[in-house]
Amino acid sequence: LASSPQEGFPAITLRNTDLRVLPTSDAHLSNPDNCTLPFDNMQNSGVAANTPIFVTQVTRDKKWVLSETHYAMGWLPASHIAPVTANFVKEWERGPYAVITKDKTPIVSEAGKVIFKAPLGSFFPKIQEDNTSMQLLIAVADNEGKAFSQKVLITKERAASKPLPLTPANMASIANELMNEPYGWGGLDQKRDCSSTLMDLFAPFGI
Repeated sequence: LASSPQEGFPAITLRNTDLRVLPTSDAHLSNPDNCTLPFDNMQNSGVAANTPIFVTQVTRDKKWVLSETHYAMGWLPASHIAPVTANFVKEWERGPYAVITKDKTPIVSEAGKVIFKAPLGSFFPKIQEDNTSMQLLIAVADNEGKAFSQKVLITKERAASKPLPLTPANMASIANELMNEPYGWGGLDQKRDCSSTLMDLFAPFGI
């Protein structure tokens, strides 16, 4: 505690990951004899790929970083994030943005490789668009582990300009994407709990 805060730098997540209460992937169960329900007390929340964060602490072994998102705080694996420069921040803050409207949308590189799957409600800087697709920026890491922007294409069947108009039809369409999804305590295993369901339901509308 005497060394906290030790760091202070902006970064971005590179993949869908878990925000942990303590720097460990080990589970803490209230009843270790009953593992049928995924109630891991170490799980704080899920974090989508390309979420901006602020790092305030790094463990001695450099494997975990204490991170603040716009909605929660906890520990992330250091390999799941990349520091960003001031120019990167300006590029991503400028807008406009596109929001993902279909859950688990594959984000594919020019070489055809799936980089990650974007959950419903994720949003990215929008470069341009035509009648059928949008060109977006995503964050990937260079050889030194620092973030840089890469352009990708995504169809308008899976994304829309943010904010999506808050109409009954659009709300029903987004809600239908979340129907029958399995419950995930604290977003564990890339599933949604009650709060993340509500966040993702309203995120496309800029709320």
